[in-house]
Amino acid sequence: MAEYDRISGIYSVLEESFKSDSRERILDMMDVQYGENVLEIGVGTGHSMARMAEQVGEEGSVCGLDISPVMISKAKERLVKTCDHGRTDLILADALSIPFSENVFDAVLMSFSLELFHEEDRRKLLGNISRVLKPRGRICVLCLSSRSKSVMRDIYETIQERFPDHIDCVPIDVVEELESMGYTIGSHREDVLYGLPVSYACAHIKRHQY
Repeated sequence: MAEYDRISGIYSVLEESFKSDSRERILDMMDVQYGENVLEIGVGTGHSMARMAEQVGEEGSVCGLDISPVMISKAKERLVKTCDHGRTDLILADALSIPFSENVFDAVLMSFSLELFHEEDRRKLLGNISRVLKPRGRICVLCLSSRSKSVMRDIYETIQERFPDHIDCVPIDVVEELESMGYTIGSHREDVLYGLPVSYACAHIKRHQY
């Protein structure tokens, strides 16, 4: 959390230059509908929430959860300026203890955030997401991918191993992890972002795991 608090001042610029195209792709794949209730885990500075708030309209809602108070503050500033703030809510909380009851959300978005968690915690988190999703609800994940090799990935992982406190995203096989937790993959694609392999995956609940 402290690392994201420290870089919050430049994070929006980094997010826009590094993630904007990939963010639009995962949101297109997610296909948020009017009236849906959506949760984003790891809101950054609120770009995705702003778009989803327009998509859900007056009958829906978008909730953002983040462990960084500074990121929550930055996201709130963006949402106040760009959308009907009444459709959105921001919560400071640990994603491993999602503070919602069962069957609340139609969809959950995680963009470059699932791979921040260690393997055991990822399984716990995916189980918690299954709990808060409605039957046939969907999870959409954009993450660094371990399914493909590249020179940039080798360089990245070498740097990450040496400086884990500063580079904390570790490439994962999101398809394998989702399926192992009882999700059914609806759509998936592999791509490259600045030389790094990335995965886009949307999956539906096959069975509850909690």
